[in-house]
Amino acid sequence: MTSGWANFGNTIAQGKGILTGIGIILICGIISIILFVMGSTNLKQKGSKWIKHTAKIIKSRSYRNCRTKHSRFGSETQKCGPYNSDVEYEYEVNGQNYFGMATRMSGEKIEGSMISIEYNPENHGESKTSTSITKTMAILMIVFGIFTTLITLSTIGCMFYEDCRAGLGWGSILTGSSSSSNNGFSNVMFGGLLPLLKNLG
Repeated sequence: MTSGWANFGNTIAQGKGILTGIGIILICGIISIILFVMGSTNLKQKGSKWIKHTAKIIKSRSYRNCRTKHSRFGSETQKCGPYNSDVEYEYEVNGQNYFGMATRMSGEKIEGSMISIEYNPENHGESKTSTSITKTMAILMIVFGIFTTLITLSTIGCMFYEDCRAGLGWGSILTGSSSSSNNGFSNVMFGGLLPLLKNLG
């Protein structure tokens, strides 16, 4: 009888583990793609040695995100974050005027003020603000992209093993969420990635 309940619980855990695994694969897979694309694109731009320049803001829209908190006594308090600005700017290269746009620039930007930008020496019409992603940030994006790819691959490997699926499922059940606990994560990494690497070897 006890064995029957144990098998039933293990079956439920495996089903939960499959659902959790699919969620991890989708989320980490999408994150990996985004990080690789953004990181490699910005790293390529940094490698091409864009030229630093100044531009004049011709249009600006400043805003900040606010949220209202309601107390149990019916009063309301509003908390707002720092200002950000979406701007359109104009710059000149070799007597030719070019235009660009930037979103979520920190602080309030005033029309007519100057900002720092970088433009592509091979295509003067391609520009970005100097506050964009740095080379170090681009490298970190690729590194984290590799890490999330490993999580994706290990989770895929985990799906082929009953014990790993069950461990992932129990981790999700015990934490009461669709994400795995530390034990569930360990089961994914060691129960999924290592057997997968052994098979590849």
